[in-house]
Amino acid sequence: MDMKKIIQEIRPLAHCSGRSPITKEKWDEWLWDDERPKPTWEELCECWDEIKDVVLTEKERERKIQEEMTTILRDMAVESLQEKGGL
Repeated sequence: MDMKKIIQEIRPLAHCSGRSPITKEKWDEWLWDDERPKPTWEELCECWDEIKDVVLTEKERERKIQEEMTTILRDMAVESLQEKGGL
């Protein structure tokens, strides 16, 4: 589960902190420093079920963009070094 996305969906701009990976036991340990009630584990699971396809698609898209950026930068560096006679 992506807790940052879930909490943002359920309680936008909530003040809280905790450790991942998340389990019910870890969620119970999270520090909830927000005036609104801390969501229940069940609320978190329901929200994740609703948003996970979008979140996972976004993460895959971000991964592909990062891979493409790395390739472009590597190609530009190689070209630059070749022009300078460094390769």
